[in-house]
Amino acid sequence: MLMVFLNHSAFLADGGYLGVACFFVLGGYCSALGYYDKVKAESFNYRQYALSKAIKFYPLHWLCAIVWLAIAVASSQPLGSVTQILANAALLQSWIPDAGFYFSLNGISWYLADTLFFALIFPFVIRFIVDKSLSRNVAFVSFVILGYTAACLLTPKSEQHAILYINPAIRFVDFLLGVYLAKGFMTIRPRIMKSSGKMTLFYIIAALSIAALIVERGIAAEYVQFAWIFWPLISVLLLSASIASACRPKEYKVIDFLSSAGSYCFVFYMIHLMTIQVCNSIAHKLQFEYHFTVMLITLTICCVLTFFCQKWFVAPVTKALNKQLKGI
Repeated sequence: MLMVFLNHSAFLADGGYLGVACFFVLGGYCSALGYYDKVKAESFNYRQYALSKAIKFYPLHWLCAIVWLAIAVASSQPLGSVTQILANAALLQSWIPDAGFYFSLNGISWYLADTLFFALIFPFVIRFIVDKSLSRNVAFVSFVILGYTAACLLTPKSEQHAILYINPAIRFVDFLLGVYLAKGFMTIRPRIMKSSGKMTLFYIIAALSIAALIVERGIAAEYVQFAWIFWPLISVLLLSASIASACRPKEYKVIDFLSSAGSYCFVFYMIHLMTIQVCNSIAHKLQFEYHFTVMLITLTICCVLTFFCQKWFVAPVTKALNKQLKGI
């Protein structure tokens, strides 16, 4: 999340590409770890599952869209067409290869459109592909890789951002990688011996993977829209961190802290770009040119807004809607 924030604050060139790739793979990884057994169960209710995802995504998305519209009106920015606004409100904007659509309103919400698509098709992928025979998995993965390779080779450079970086059908490959990584981890987890020494080793590997990813981002700047360049290191990062957490002693608190902080990441992501834009605009009007200081102030404001938005809007709205969902 910090990579994305620093990228949008003009302090980490192309950090957003890397951050998004990590997010998409991590999304598949966490979905598989959290929902694999639930999706396989005979009692699984797809309608309730889909509605729970809508409850998670749409209320905050609509709130951010309204705030963005208010800021745009106050600053005399163009609002976009009615079609663009409706596509954004429905979280369908990333399917349309036009920047006027996929960057409409709160521009970073295109990521949410992709994530919602992944969440909605995830149960079908698990039940009809991943949980089936090895031959079916091999055939499916081969088909996906061939399609992805064709897209990378055949997409004109002028369309690469819209197709290879934004489009949900293409970015689904990142998500699918996360699903298979989680399946592999769930297979080896029972055999992982609990050892603080091993835990330290795997955390060191995870830290080195993060450093290598940042270096790779700089070296391969021309190709950062091709997410596959990050996949090997992201895979090492996720698996090493997971193995470390599996063999940690009970009193070890790092994972608990990161899990707690991670619960705020969604809100932080949704509000950070608007906050950056407003703070930069104010700094410009005040002729305050200390960019690093502005970035730190903006980061602080983002964290404060995230806390109160989660506490006063996201948590109570989600709780109320989930209560209604249980009654359906």
